[in-house]
Parts: sequence; structure tokens; C-alpha cells
Amino acid sequence: MRAGAALLIGAALAGGWTSAGAAGRSGGLYAGMTASAERPGLAGAAAPEPGASGIRNPMEPGGRSISPVVAGLLSAVVPGAGQLALGQSRGWAYLGLEGAAWFSVISLHDAGNQAESDYRVFAGDPNDPDSRWAFDRYQSVTDCGEGLGPVDFASESEVIHRLYVNSRDDYFDEIGRLDVYACGWTSQVERARYMGMRSHADALFSSARWVVGAMFLNHVVSAVDAAKSASNRRKAEGGYSWNWRVAPTPKGEMAFNMELSRSF
Repeated sequence: MRAGAALLIGAALAGGWTSAGAAGRSGGLYAGMTASAERPGLAGAAAPEPGASGIRNPMEPGGRSISPVVAGLLSAVVPGAGQLALGQSRGWAYLGLEGAAWFSVISLHDAGNQAESDYRVFAGDPNDPDSRWAFDRYQSVTDCGEGLGPVDFASESEVIHRLYVNSRDDYFDEIGRLDVYACGWTSQVERARYMGMRSHADALFSSARWVVGAMFLNHVVSAVDAAKSASNRRKAEGGYSWNWRVAPTPKGEMAFNMELSRSF
């Protein structure tokens, strides 16, 4: 609902008329005066051009107004886009975080892939007897330390050969993690080094996943912030506003009208 209080003001600089009464809308009051077109404007200022008008909203904080839904969707897709569409510079902060996150994810994945390649090269080709982990050594050495070595050699040997052919990721995991395959290594020191390299690669991939989660959170926070900002902007625009207009009357005189309105 829009209720208004209107005040129409004119300056009769030489021979004019005045009137006061109820305005044409509910709750409005007006007072008017007209002045000859040949006379200067109010308070000695030059008269505005006929038909000129202006609107100012003192409650509006600046920037552009868009729908809260549109603002939220923009920032949900590209963090900061909704804020920038509203003319808010903090949108660059959200956008900067998004760019930094993408850079981090790509860098961490590249580093993780390199670390994974490094530990696989370190273990070597199991068909090569000189590799740090080799099938020949695993099949010939039955005791490589207390609690280390095969338990059910036939079954375990079949599994590790099958994994090497069908699932390399699982193969490279089990030759280091499981004690039953420990005797395939040149030494347990080399095995420990290998496991450290694997842990480093896993940490890099895990960090990349955390950054992806932070990226998602940045999208959500930016979308909520943009929608709330747009909503507040809309509420502010429904506050006080000034409107003025200067136009000639049928008698050739200049009429100046001013209105102060409040929406609630």
C-alpha cells in the first residue's frame, strides 16, 4: 500500500495566485502558487526548462537495483557477480576467493598427480627383479622381519598378481600397506620411504578436496549475501522520495510542483 503526503509549492514572483486544500490522493495536502514564465525561478534562480523533472531517494545507498532472486542466482553461479551487479565493490572479494580457490585446486591436483607418479616409479616394475618391489623377490623370500611375510602365500600371490593387471591403484596401495607383501621390498627402509611418498600424495589430494568444499561455501555465502543486499535495496527504495516537476499551465504560466512521498 502506498500512502503519500504531498506538498506542491510555487513561487509567485510577480502577480500570481495561491491555493490550499486536499490533494487528489488519500492523506495528501497541497499548497500552490504560479508565476509568470517571464520571471526568474525560485529564490532568484533561473527557471528550469519546461517539463523538467527529477527524483531523488535519500534512503537509497547507491548502485543499481535488481531482484533479490536474480542477485542470489548470479552469485550462486559466479561468487561476487550479484554484488557487482548491485554496484557493491565487495563482490571483487568473493570473485577473488573463487579465482584463488580454482588456482589452488588445480595446483594441488597437479602436485598430487606428480607425487603419485613419483612413488610408482620408486616402487618400479614388479616384473623387473632389480625393482624395489619385485614378484621374484616376493616369491623367494619368506621371512623379512618379525610379523612380516606371507600368511597364505598361494591366495595372497594370486591377489597381488590380479591387482597388478586389473587395478593398479589397489596394487600400489597393498604392496606398501599390507605386511604380507613386505618381503617383496629390497628393505623395510625402502618400504617406509615408499609409504611416506604415498602419504604425501594422499595429503595433496585431500587438500584439494577441502578447497573444493571451501569453494562451494563461498558460492553459498555470496549468494545469500547478494540476495539479502538486493532485498535491503528494494526496501530502501520503498522509503522516502522527492519528486519535482516544472511545466507550463494552459495560461502560459510556469507551475512548479514538489512532492514528498513515503511508501509503507
